[in-house]
Amino acid sequence: MRTPIEYGSEGSQNTAKKRLVLEGKGLAPLNRDYKLFAISEGYEPAGSMLRWTDAVYSVEFYFDGARHGKRFKSYDKARDEFYRLLNLKHG
Repeated sequence: MRTPIEYGSEGSQNTAKKRLVLEGKGLAPLNRDYKLFAISEGYEPAGSMLRWTDAVYSVEFYFDGARHGKRFKSYDKARDEFYRLLNLKHG
């Protein structure tokens, strides 16, 4: 684990990149839009600092204007959660 750093300090250009992998809409009554992202290792904003993040996968949705979600170390577990939220089976 790396120590958090301040914006603009040495190394702060090494930011995590977020890439959309899958997206879908859940079934009624919620009809939420769910997204699965791949996030590279690097620094991410955490309040007034930047914190180091290892490469992960994230399943996210918005509710009442706030982002909610869960992170996973493996793609398979993230994909399983994504399809569970969509109430779909996958093979």
